[in-house]
Amino acid sequence: MLKSLLAAAILAAAPLAAAAQPAPGVTAEQISRARAEADALIAAADAEALFDNTTDSDVPTVRHKPSGLVCAFEPGEADNGITIFEQGVGIPRGEDVGCNSTFGGAHHTLYATRYRPAMSAERALSDAVAAIRRRFPDARRYEGSGTSIEVDREGRQPLPPTHSAAFTIELEGVGPAYTSARVAEHDSWIIKQRLTVEMSKVTAGQLMGGMHWTRALESIVDRDRSI
Repeated sequence: MLKSLLAAAILAAAPLAAAAQPAPGVTAEQISRARAEADALIAAADAEALFDNTTDSDVPTVRHKPSGLVCAFEPGEADNGITIFEQGVGIPRGEDVGCNSTFGGAHHTLYATRYRPAMSAERALSDAVAAIRRRFPDARRYEGSGTSIEVDREGRQPLPPTHSAAFTIELEGVGPAYTSARVAEHDSWIIKQRLTVEMSKVTAGQLMGGMHWTRALESIVDRDRSI
């Protein structure tokens, strides 16, 4: 799994168009299965009007139409799911969504939200940290090293700044674990990532999280590009 995450991280460091290409050896049958799974995830959330199936490899992949956010799912993972949150009266359905999956033991969720009234990325991170502390009252700031994914954006619009926080927590039945939140804002959309992984897998989890976060930001900034 770590080898595959490292390979995925290398792909994520390239332009998004390259990252979206099928890996060598991927068969038409695997792509068909992945597309069917993505279709099923969209249907289960009653989200056909909000998400496109953009799968072109063995990884089920969907695009949130309003924001441009791209979500990828671990094939066949029981935790895979799309959630449409209800924000309140007067806010259109589909302006608060999440995509959830588990990759190599790392629980991962991406959110795209257009708040009314608008919310800054700094405020959104503060809210995310408060939610972590409510769920894990003994959470402590993570003091270990971090892992990030660098991308070449020469000639393209820069990615928005990322605001982040990470903590060490105790997971029942697991023990020490790492949990983090990343937040960015683009074109009135707040994009957020939540990641939780047991401490023994933190490096692989950070690599995976960095890959998905980079692709998420590229997908909304480059939403008018063909990928």
